[in-house]
Amino acid sequence: MVIARSSPIPEVIYKVNAYYSPEHYRGLVWSDPALGIAWPVSVNEALVSDKDRTHPVLSYLPRYFLRDRVTALKANLDPVRLLVEIRAAQQRLVALADKPMTGDAPAPTLEVFLAGLRTAWKEGEVRPTAQPTVKAVRWWRSRRDPFETTGPLLRQWFDAEPERTGRELFERLQAEHPGVYPDGQLRTLQRRLKGWRREAARRLVFATSTVEPGFATGAEVPYGAAE
Repeated sequence: MVIARSSPIPEVIYKVNAYYSPEHYRGLVWSDPALGIAWPVSVNEALVSDKDRTHPVLSYLPRYFLRDRVTALKANLDPVRLLVEIRAAQQRLVALADKPMTGDAPAPTLEVFLAGLRTAWKEGEVRPTAQPTVKAVRWWRSRRDPFETTGPLLRQWFDAEPERTGRELFERLQAEHPGVYPDGQLRTLQRRLKGWRREAARRLVFATSTVEPGFATGAEVPYGAAE
């Protein structure tokens, strides 16, 4: 709920038709430009609770309710039954692999196979002498970090809802800081999120995390600095 008061002591009255249900609480971030509301206060002057700051923008609503349906499905999942189904599928795959191949097509001779190697690389095969190009690792920043001041806030949003995409977090950041972050900086944030997700995956799988430069604090390698 957003209140723009025009008097020193405002009175607020609203009516509800049922008891408060926290699990059904939803909302929109009040400063989303897509709402088209000309608020009498700026983003920096508004007093917003931490809970209301986490609301999504208008474009995120369809996926917001889809997440609720996925959460409801997750609550009814049976991991034991899933494991039984996976093992049954594995057994069927083993049975198919052990089954002898049948067909009328004859196996190619050695001469035909060797002759085909001359043109196989043109059809997408890698030459035996091909070597992957090793990219040089750049340990310095060529530009300043655009999210140097808002990195901790972005990390807080990511930790609260890790299923959000980089575009959703970027649109929310643009809503709270209008005119500060151009659309061209979306790719930078997406790379930042990729590192955070990699770090979270390590914690889930290995019960530990290997912190990469910049991914723990929300900032990358400092401008002009080396490891």
